[in-house]
Amino acid sequence: MGAAVDYFYNYNLLIDQVKEHQMEIPEHEHFISYLAKVDYNSEDDWYFPTHVSKFKAKYGYYTDNFVKLDGKVGLHEFCAMWRTNFPIGNHLAIQPMFYGRLLHCENTPVILSIVMGGEWQGHYFEQQLPFAGVGYDELQWDKFFAAQLQAQYSLTTNNILQFRFAVAKDGDKYKDVMKGETMLGSSMSYSYNSPYGPIGLSLGYSNVTDKIYFFFNLGFVF
Repeated sequence: MGAAVDYFYNYNLLIDQVKEHQMEIPEHEHFISYLAKVDYNSEDDWYFPTHVSKFKAKYGYYTDNFVKLDGKVGLHEFCAMWRTNFPIGNHLAIQPMFYGRLLHCENTPVILSIVMGGEWQGHYFEQQLPFAGVGYDELQWDKFFAAQLQAQYSLTTNNILQFRFAVAKDGDKYKDVMKGETMLGSSMSYSYNSPYGPIGLSLGYSNVTDKIYFFFNLGFVF
């Protein structure tokens, strides 16, 4: 548990020319937040686990003057992730994962918005949520729920294949979550678990981006 002070200098925003996507972001922003987190991890490997589980949860309250945000009630954040492993024999493991993030705020600051995409949680942004088949970060609505099923097969001790299928729903309000389009994504990857970290290739596709995703990883992830 604790508190944090964050300052953001929004130098430039890369965005397309679609009118509905345009937004105004203050050049300077600061937030004072109160946080509570729990992080449980009993998995047997950081990158390629085959046994037991991992769980994370967080609650945050964000303000700009210790009490309110932009003169109104602050932003409430709830997020959680749970993954477990079911080994099948000596080579195969099935890994279901459930995760999501909920924001409650009248006008959510863009820098605190839900970000989806990439291979790992919290890679480019602290609030980043991974999604199979989406390589770049995508902004989502304030309520986001997702599930992923991964099959991991060890060809040898250090040569691993992974197949992922993910599904997600989002919405600005709870009643809108089931009305929007269901996001689907899948990927397959090969990795060699070297002494210097995983070396591997990933190939994926999702209906979010409607394009093939290719990723190459070299070494440990920071």
